[in-house]
Amino acid sequence: MARDSKQSDLRAIELAMTEIRRRQHRRTLRESVDLRAWGRDDLGLLPALEAIEELGDQATVGAIATLTGLDQSRSSRLVSAAIKSGYVVRVASQSDGRSTLLRLTRSGERFVRFAHEYRHCQIEEALASWSHDDRHQLAAFMTRFSRAIKQTASA
Repeated sequence: MARDSKQSDLRAIELAMTEIRRRQHRRTLRESVDLRAWGRDDLGLLPALEAIEELGDQATVGAIATLTGLDQSRSSRLVSAAIKSGYVVRVASQSDGRSTLLRLTRSGERFVRFAHEYRHCQIEEALASWSHDDRHQLAAFMTRFSRAIKQTASA
């Protein structure tokens, strides 16, 4: 019986994760309207932009590839497109003149902030009927789970 329960739990988690992934990749009509109103439709660049934000002064094409799980070639293309769109600039490393670092421009920072705020609104809507304790517990469990996934992947 415990094995059936474990399999049932694993299946439920898998289905929930699949739905989250689908929602992140599927552009809703509302999202498309919001992006057009903002003036841009560059959602495909967000993985690179958010990686640059997270990496801070250590952002390179290689570091973005590692963090996002994209191959080096795809990361390079995303960075080039982000530079062309005015979201990113290349800067020389102060500690190693051979290295080129990447930084978000003001426009890039605004776009990433818009994406965060948009997601926060969607999450807030989904959790509107949840209690404060339930939201807090979900945040704790998801953080714990994502850390475990990250540790498993790097092992």
